[in-house]
Amino acid sequence: MRKKDLQWDIGENDLSDRFTWDQIKVSLLLDLRDELKELNQHLSCRQVQKMFRDLVAIRRNTNKKRRKAEA
Repeated sequence: MRKKDLQWDIGENDLSDRFTWDQIKVSLLLDLRDELKELNQHLSCRQVQKMFRDLVAIRRNTNKKRRKAEA
């Protein structure tokens, strides 16, 4: 059973609304996996890729101007 975005209540006794550390660890890993999948979808977006290329070009141009100013 998946317990996505659940408020974890850790207890010592074995009540039905309590979870083991193993259950919590697995659920947290599953949540992290979902977040990483979403992030990867955004990063592979064509517009985001263009933004990264633009940033590289800006850095390259800035470095050229700095070198000319130092010379």
